[in-house]
Amino acid sequence: MKQEGEPFERLENCETGDICSESGRYFCDMHPYIEKYVSKGERFPQCDQKGIPHKTSWNKLV
Repeated sequence: MKQEGEPFERLENCETGDICSESGRYFCDMHPYIEKYVSKGERFPQCDQKGIPHKTSWNKLV
């Protein structure tokens, strides 16, 4: 889970369905408490906040 003040990076092409170009911990743009580890070459998932999946932008924790 992203902690307040924790540094992050907004990368391009980090939308649900895009191919990840850099492995790491990512958090949902709309729900920063939803965090996923995505490996390079995998597709970014939907956010599953409260079991209701939706498309989102993902931000990389640094």
